[in-house]
Amino acid sequence: MSPAPRTARRAARVRGRAPAPEGAAAARRAREQSRLESRALAAAEQVFARSGLETTSLTDLARATRTTVRRLTELFTSKERIFAAVLVRHVEELEDRIRRALARKQGLRERLVALLWTRARAAAERRMFSRLLLEGDPSVGAEARRAHARLFAQTRAELTEAVSDGDAREELGAEFLASVVEASFRVYLLERVLAREDEDPTESEAATFVSHLLDGIAPV
Repeated sequence: MSPAPRTARRAARVRGRAPAPEGAAAARRAREQSRLESRALAAAEQVFARSGLETTSLTDLARATRTTVRRLTELFTSKERIFAAVLVRHVEELEDRIRRALARKQGLRERLVALLWTRARAAAERRMFSRLLLEGDPSVGAEARRAHARLFAQTRAELTEAVSDGDAREELGAEFLASVVEASFRVYLLERVLAREDEDPTESEAATFVSHLLDGIAPV
């Protein structure tokens, strides 16, 4: 056999063992980075919940994530950015829980109870993060504040639909009613759920609160 065919076959085998194309390599790096980010946020949530923002260091976060400080700062630049990302993830998970809860409910009363009860459970599970968001603490970054504001958008959507369907009073307008309900929800979460650290919230109490609230909103 002449050298040419052997050379061609050898070249083909070498090409078969060649490094993956840049597109595949980039996709692999992206997946690895995504896994590291997810692991970092899960670890950071535990560290921040235990120690708070001020006393937590990047070294603490890197150790909990099982990575280096350099790698961590490449992803997030600072511990404040990590903290903000943890808060945003908390709100996004809460939004998803609210969507699932509302999907099974009909009518203004049932939907408001589901909305408040879901938020109450989330607040009890992650008390420190919930308190910071509800109180508008300065340590909460702009991105987390915007994410948390979307919860009011959900309340507003419920009241807008209820006014349109005639299930809520229209004299004051949906926007005003939504503001009243959202403000009341915040007071309930802060003064009832978060103020009682040794007692978990109950769905029946949330339902009672919504019933009292709707006495002045729902048509008689």
